[in-house]
Amino acid sequence: AGGWLKSETEASEEVKLRLDRGAELFKSTEAKYLITCGRGRIADTKVWLSHNARPSCWEIMATYANEHGVHSECILGQQYSMDLVGEAFFTKAMILEPRDLRRVLIVTSKYNVPRAWVVFNHVLGPDFKASFEGVPTAFDTDQKMLSSEAQNLGVFVEQFGDVKAGNSTEIERILYEKHGIYSKLQARELAPIFYNTLRKP
Repeated sequence: AGGWLKSETEASEEVKLRLDRGAELFKSTEAKYLITCGRGRIADTKVWLSHNARPSCWEIMATYANEHGVHSECILGQQYSMDLVGEAFFTKAMILEPRDLRRVLIVTSKYNVPRAWVVFNHVLGPDFKASFEGVPTAFDTDQKMLSSEAQNLGVFVEQFGDVKAGNSTEIERILYEKHGIYSKLQARELAPIFYNTLRKP
């Protein structure tokens, strides 16, 4: 789960719907972990939380999940993602691969499922099994939102479509050299290098 924040300490209502469903699925299945993602951005102002903000978005969501019945030791997270491709990449690099977790269920808003399916399957690659749960929201039939989703998917395919699915080294390189968000970050905001021995300054 990832998404917008209502304030510096509270998830948006849409994200809470995702977390509610995620907690429900976690408690009703044999899942080992619930993963929350992201640095966090305030919905009303579009302002990002500071890269070293505490709590970060994933921690705000982790607290919410814990309050809704998921034990804290079962919640994992990462703070570096700032969009969907980042959620897939940093979750893979920081959580899934180190723990040899090969199956993941992505809980997102229903309107976001088609784009999430493409992004996660391409970033994770064939060694992983991704499934998806779409949570109904008020935006599911919103034409502006659906158009935005299609546009963002087109940008992803343009940037990463020629990369072999699961090629983390190349995905990481493009992320920091060409992506509209990560290529503009200051050095202190960058995640560690996971796959590349050299990263272009």
